[in-house]
Amino acid sequence: MRSGHPATWLVVSTFSLFARPAAAQTPVDSFRLAFDLGYVNTAGNTAVTTLNFGEHLSYLTGRWTLAHGLIAIEGRSEGVETAAQYRTDLRLDRALSARLGAYLLGGFERNVFAG
Repeated sequence: MRSGHPATWLVVSTFSLFARPAAAQTPVDSFRLAFDLGYVNTAGNTAVTTLNFGEHLSYLTGRWTLAHGLIAIEGRSEGVETAAQYRTDLRLDRALSARLGAYLLGGFERNVFAG
C-alpha cells in the first residue's frame, strides 16, 4: 500500500483527469526526460546533510503513453542516517477520447523511517 494522506491522492487523481486532454495534443512518438538533483549541507547547532535525486521519463506515441518515475532521498544528521526514502513507478496510459482515458500503474515505495 502507498503511504500518505487519502486527500492528497484524491487531488492528484482528480488533476490527472483534467490533464489528459493536454497529453492528447503532444506530437506523436516523443520522449520527455527530466532530472532533479539536490544537495543540502548545513552546520550550526547541528550538522545536517540531505541528498535527493529524481527522474521522470515518458514516451508518447499516439494515444499511448509509457512513463517511469524514480525518487531517492537520503538524509544524515550528525553523521547518523535520519531519512531514507525510495520510490519508483511505471505507468501505461491510453487516451480513449479527448476527455476520457485509462491507465495501469505499478510502483514500489520504501521509507525506513516512516515504517
